[in-house]
Amino acid sequence: MSLLYQIALFGVALAIVVVTLEAIVSVARPAPWRKPKSGPTLHLVAAIDRREQALPFVGAERRNAARDEAQARSHGVP
Repeated sequence: MSLLYQIALFGVALAIVVVTLEAIVSVARPAPWRKPKSGPTLHLVAAIDRREQALPFVGAERRNAARDEAQARSHGVP
């Protein structure tokens, strides 16, 4: 019985040491957001300036209507 008790005591002590070492290692490791990124770097991409093109998009009619309404109000048209 004494041998079984010593084996169990050693097992519990070993488990406590392993959990403690695991906690120390996880705290000593750098946080994921502090690790340097090994992803691709940003590059300048040549693109067409879309402001020069008259592209249709949702809402253009409403903006034009609002502008026309504001001009009509400024000229005194009801």
